[in-house]
Amino acid sequence: MRPIDDPARFNAAVAAFDAANSADPNRERDGRLAEPGALVYARRMSRMLARFAPDASEAVRLAVRCQHIRRWEIPRAEYPKTPEGYRAWRKRLMDFHAEIAGRILEAVGYEAEAVAHVQALVRKERIKHDPDAPLARLGGDDGAEEPGAVGGVEQQLGGGREVPDHGVVGSPGTAGQASRGARHGNRAEI
Repeated sequence: MRPIDDPARFNAAVAAFDAANSADPNRERDGRLAEPGALVYARRMSRMLARFAPDASEAVRLAVRCQHIRRWEIPRAEYPKTPEGYRAWRKRLMDFHAEIAGRILEAVGYEAEAVAHVQALVRKERIKHDPDAPLARLGGDDGAEEPGAVGGVEQQLGGGREVPDHGVVGSPGTAGQASRGARHGNRAEI
């Protein structure tokens, strides 16, 4: 695993992302507990990243953890049920997530360059030019959800093994949870 430059700052960012996602009124099961859905999703994607790319950069780890932060605040139903409406909704979400992530990262002490990099990853920008971009797409609703889908298959088959949750340095987690986006059919809803 690639070391984190400042573990205390990284953990503060993850804790702030998780605090924001803890306000999600939607509940999902994560093991035996029903927890805020956005929080469950963020943890799940961090576990999938740890499993598929344990040497991911700090920027990717942050982007994966916050890529759907407070997503419930911009419901799909507020946009037309058309391909154009879907794309407008997705664009608004990416900008919203990047804005919130940027404020949190600045508040915990990340430099402007690092904040801009995470925001670009959350917005799915520079996909062909940024080596971090493919990993940051983990769990995205744009057809790049393969690692998350693997978690869904593992859950359905009763599999899964203990892997670290690299959302927080040193935090344990459990792999094998279904992808929230796939379970709720977000990609199919245009």
